Amino acid sequence: MKLLPKKSLLILAISAFITCNSFAQLITSTMTPAQLVQNVLLGNGIVATNITYVGDPNAIGFFKGNTNLGLDSGIVMTTGTIFAPDGPQGPNNSSGAGTDNLQPGDAYLDQIIAPAQTYNAAVLEFDFIPSSDTLKFRYVFGTEEYMEYVGGGFADAFAFVLTGVNVAFPATNIALIPGTQTPVTALNVNANVNSQYYFDNENPPGTTIQYDGFTVVLTAKQKVECGKIYHIKLVLADALDGAVDAGVFLEAGSFASSNPIDLSFDIAFGNNDSTLYEGCSSASIDFVRGQNFLNQLDTVYYTISGTATNGSDYVSIPDSLFFNIGDDTLTMNIIPVLDQISEGLESVTLTIIPKGPCTQAPPVTTTIYITNVDPITLTLSDDKTICTPDESANLLASATGGLGTLHYTWDNGLGTNPSATVSPSVKTMYKVTVSDSCDNMQSDSVIITIICDLVIPNIFTPNGDNTNDLFIIANLEYYPNSHLQIFNRWGKKIYDSPDYQNDWNGSNYSDGVYYFILDSNSKLYTNFITILR
Repeated sequence: MKLLPKKSLLILAISAFITCNSFAQLITSTMTPAQLVQNVLLGNGIVATNITYVGDPNAIGFFKGNTNLGLDSGIVMTTGTIFAPDGPQGPNNSSGAGTDNLQPGDAYLDQIIAPAQTYNAAVLEFDFIPSSDTLKFRYVFGTEEYMEYVGGGFADAFAFVLTGVNVAFPATNIALIPGTQTPVTALNVNANVNSQYYFDNENPPGTTIQYDGFTVVLTAKQKVECGKIYHIKLVLADALDGAVDAGVFLEAGSFASSNPIDLSFDIAFGNNDSTLYEGCSSASIDFVRGQNFLNQLDTVYYTISGTATNGSDYVSIPDSLFFNIGDDTLTMNIIPVLDQISEGLESVTLTIIPKGPCTQAPPVTTTIYITNVDPITLTLSDDKTICTPDESANLLASATGGLGTLHYTWDNGLGTNPSATVSPSVKTMYKVTVSDSCDNMQSDSVIITIICDLVIPNIFTPNGDNTNDLFIIANLEYYPNSHLQIFNRWGKKIYDSPDYQNDWNGSNYSDGVYYFILDSNSKLYTNFITILR
């Protein structure tokens, strides 16, 4: 297996070392125990102190990468090393990868989990204060001992041991098979036992992780008392000997405890993240309290801040909400006011300061932003005059402003493109409507007028050869009810048609020059016409 050279990487302003190979996507690096806990592992609602680590310094670190673990990043602890070629990086090309750190084991694992003498323990511990009634975090356990060694009655072991510091809570392993009090171990979760929680990384061999098998993503969780101090011991060790490694992966940001009242919001318009648009969208902010608080009445007070003005830029909201017994969620709406004022981006921030036993917990806050929507400005091509069927007109609409994608809709079946080509036979008005994602609309129209100049000949030859046999006035069809009168050289009217249809053939009249008067569309045309056979 060809390895890439080690290289330095700056993570959180410290120097770390990374190693990876050309086959695996798992990347590992070293960080201090405090950085691993404070900057990687901890999520919301946890205050951690007294962070310690005992074990080989290369047996713990940060991981990230595109793997089949089901976790994107977090803390990795092993009984050997986190670095390739002996670490957890794939591919799975060895049946017994690992390294012996010559480190001691752990008494809790010896007596409670293995049960056997353990070696190469990696132990990360810290005190913490939860801000709600529940602690939880997500993890994956894997080992090279799957499945060759599990039949022998022993396997590498790990535990998450929770203990109360200023609250009565005996040392308890919370790494349990879901819905049971059975510890998660390679003996209890494998291809034969509780297999729904097991992932076979050996058949076929995985490309991103070295271990022969590992658990699916599991959640360690425990009811706790908010505001109390607890101690957690995250420990992993080899059983019986120091050969063949195991590892635990702890998901970044998952070690969390939600506050007694949590805030979340949903924007009732598209995918706007946290931004509302005046006259278009609203936000539903949910106040959710923990299950341990449902049996009491409670009034939740919060501060309202931000650059937007309550009752002016958005519909007025109160500064508190009242929970009845049994209520777990209350919803408040932020509805922006369409004030037609261009004010830029404004904010509404709600902040809950925890009270009672959890006053040391961080404030719960959420921020919604409000912005105005510029009106739609529509520009449309000018009215046009054409003469069909020889001519057509190009219609072009162009709009700015609005929100999101602008949609064009033409009447007369012209479709939804900004432009269209038309060739009407009569004077026609074409209307286009532009709408945005907020259903704001702008209408405008263009008129296509049919004006074809009359082309009147000065001679025609009614000799029966089907060529120029009639007195035809070009474009006369666009001027209905045109009145034609023909006079001979002595001024006698010889032909009169109040709605001339281009059908006079001069029959019964000799060759010569005649005079005509055409009244078409309130306009008089007069001239001479010659009959020549």
